[in-house]
Amino acid sequence: MLIRKIELARELNRMKKCPNQTVQNILKAFLAVRSNTYNQDDKEAFERCENYRNALLKRSEKVSFEIFGLDDEKTMGEICSKAASPKIWCQFLYMLAKKSASQNMLEIGTNLGISGSYLLEATAHNHKSKLITMEGVSQLCNISSRRFSEITNLDRFEIVEGLYQDTFPKILKNPVLFDMHFIDGNHQQEATLEYFMKLKEKTRQQTVFVFDDINWSKGMKKAWKTIQNDKSVLFSIDLWKLGIVITNPSNAGKPTGFKLFLSF
Repeated sequence: MLIRKIELARELNRMKKCPNQTVQNILKAFLAVRSNTYNQDDKEAFERCENYRNALLKRSEKVSFEIFGLDDEKTMGEICSKAASPKIWCQFLYMLAKKSASQNMLEIGTNLGISGSYLLEATAHNHKSKLITMEGVSQLCNISSRRFSEITNLDRFEIVEGLYQDTFPKILKNPVLFDMHFIDGNHQQEATLEYFMKLKEKTRQQTVFVFDDINWSKGMKKAWKTIQNDKSVLFSIDLWKLGIVITNPSNAGKPTGFKLFLSF
């Protein structure tokens, strides 16, 4: 515990000295969540999102995953309990989107729309912002769409429904340039690397990628290491569960890495 606190203090010191504004935005988001420092609007947004989560946990409707070739059904409550992003990490995504004033956001893995709800709440006052999110299961798309429409106007979000092989090419052809990505879809090495390698080519000059479950498996660990060392990466931040990189296609230097602990 003491060693981690010392390491965290050292890394925070390094980040505070970094002149990159995107790094500073990530640092502000991290410190806000770690110290539980939120304004009233933030607290009310969190309460709305968690009320939605709690309502989902009680729902017993069955969801079919037949589209993926699986003869499997789970209740919405089970999916919410096992697959939805935990509260603290959703709050971090919210603060990151807010502090960065994210404009065009891409989420791979809509699920029940909990993390998407946080992202839309974070950018509620930015009328130029838009969330595009991908999901294969029709039932999940429908419930997420209903939830998102309660938060904001229909023109501020788009749920792209279908199998990855059909929908990802559409995303790549979309003229929108994303400044924030939340990659929470297929947690496999090859898929994760494909997401990154193709999406980094259609971004703004400096872009944030957030990867979920970077230590979930040996394959994800390898994918994260490859991404960290990619030539387009300016900075990487390892939060154990989440991994963040800031990219710039014209980068010619060696990436700078940071390691943070959101909780002990």
